Amino acid sequence: MEKPYFKFPDFIPRILLVSITIVTIIIVHSCRKENSKSETVSPVSLAKTWYESAYPVSSSGNSKLLTQSIGGVHDLSQLAKPDWLHTASYKRFNKDVIEMPVDPAAKFGSDLKIGNKQSNKAYTRSFFLMLNDGQKYEAYMMTIIADSDYVKNDLSKLAHNTYRKHDADFSGKVLYFTPKGQYLNGYTYQNGQLVTATSSAQQTGNQVVQSVNDGKLKTDDMAVQCTDWYLDFYIDGQFWYSSYFGTTCTGISGGVSTGGGGGGGSSGGGGGTGSAGSVPPPPPCAPSAPIESSVTGGHLTINNLPTPPDGGYPPPVNSPCPPVVKTDSIPAAAEPCAQKVGVIARATNTIIAAQNATILGDSTSTNEYGADQNLTSITGSTYKNTPVTSGTGNTWNPTFTWDSTAGYTVGWTHDHPFGSAPSPDDVFVMMTNLTNPALISAGAQSIKVYKSNVSVTVVTKTGNYVVTVKDWGALQTLYTDFNSTQEDPTTHLNAFDTDFVSKGRTYLTANPLASEGDAGIYALQTKFGASINIFHAPKGSTTYTPLTVTTVDSKPQVATLPCLQ
Repeated sequence: MEKPYFKFPDFIPRILLVSITIVTIIIVHSCRKENSKSETVSPVSLAKTWYESAYPVSSSGNSKLLTQSIGGVHDLSQLAKPDWLHTASYKRFNKDVIEMPVDPAAKFGSDLKIGNKQSNKAYTRSFFLMLNDGQKYEAYMMTIIADSDYVKNDLSKLAHNTYRKHDADFSGKVLYFTPKGQYLNGYTYQNGQLVTATSSAQQTGNQVVQSVNDGKLKTDDMAVQCTDWYLDFYIDGQFWYSSYFGTTCTGISGGVSTGGGGGGGSSGGGGGTGSAGSVPPPPPCAPSAPIESSVTGGHLTINNLPTPPDGGYPPPVNSPCPPVVKTDSIPAAAEPCAQKVGVIARATNTIIAAQNATILGDSTSTNEYGADQNLTSITGSTYKNTPVTSGTGNTWNPTFTWDSTAGYTVGWTHDHPFGSAPSPDDVFVMMTNLTNPALISAGAQSIKVYKSNVSVTVVTKTGNYVVTVKDWGALQTLYTDFNSTQEDPTTHLNAFDTDFVSKGRTYLTANPLASEGDAGIYALQTKFGASINIFHAPKGSTTYTPLTVTTVDSKPQVATLPCLQ
């Protein structure tokens, strides 16, 4: 998303975000159904009119979707559309239903990844559902993922499974999403039967079972195995994006699973989901019906819904969940005084120091310069001598690689010629590349290395700044907020940027002699809070200290955060 480089406070200097975005799945939105003006208008035409009004296709077209960063929750409705030429209309659960496949022109596909087990894209089908209770429309995307032990290499069986009817021996999963990408709810089937969950299969944590013996609280000898759930998306057969939507955990005592059951789809050949195949998906945040519960053998059993008597799948919930963010507790290593050591170590590295010096020497009022910070190995601390490159006009394009040839990108350096502090875009480039396909495909260890090491450096003629991530979950929430509003075509700012600029101006009003750098730090710290750590080193120094915001004489002040030596 290219935006001009500009001077704070009138503008926000920014790094040009470069990432692959996704747009997850499809639609729950309720709107009043407009009265028909003609008795001859078909229900399908009315539904299509409502849908295209509620979810219009951007005039910019689809060509930019694979390169333009949208971030946060992604709008798949811009790419995957209903196939209005192949609809099935019927009534179910007292609602009129129009069911149809995804328009094949989108060349859209998806598969399910549970832990390290990947389903087969060929066994996945997605459908649009338009529901009308006579008062309003609701629209959903339903994704059916069949297990290999059900398909048995007979792909024709997939056509037997729709919202209103499924095979009596169906094994697999049905998942519901909104068009903006929120996961709603889902169900698992084993040989045609709904699989129920236990409390240990739905809660996360290190221990889930405790007992009291001789008046003392003891932890039973039970381990908990937790598994992350992702949907991977493909356009024209090419991997596009991986979207996390929940975690399930299973209690294991003596090597035997006690929650969620075993078995499931085969992991070989057909691409089933392995041992997690018979575990229900993460639960919805807003169940559509009261949950029955009972205690059996010391475990709380939760029955989400009874099997519908008509042979179809249970319905979706009608309230979208908030965007799911996989959060980690903030380790001590993420605290600013702990990170300070690593920040200084990187700044004093001979290659990084030479890059920073070159960038500062090349800095002009018309062009930004920058360089990628690439490790030669994810287990080492040696950096590749990546070239310093010039931006185009007032932007600089960071790149991302994650391989042994080009290196493993864990940071970027670029200059701000007018001395301003890092901007929101500079910070969010770290979040953007967290979902880079090269990183995702490299696996959990690579993601951990990236999250533990990534930073952004801004060099200026009065001193340098470094920003690191303290709380990835909190930063994801801000990233979603950042991308939830459109840019103003005149200022090229969205609501997040506008508030950032306003806060900087507030600081300059309270402190007329303050630098633009301090005003930017105040705005950044106020907007991002505890999600990031900010460090500063004076001109010519690599002694970075963490910054904070305090109040002196009722005025906001940027100050250094003291650290014990």
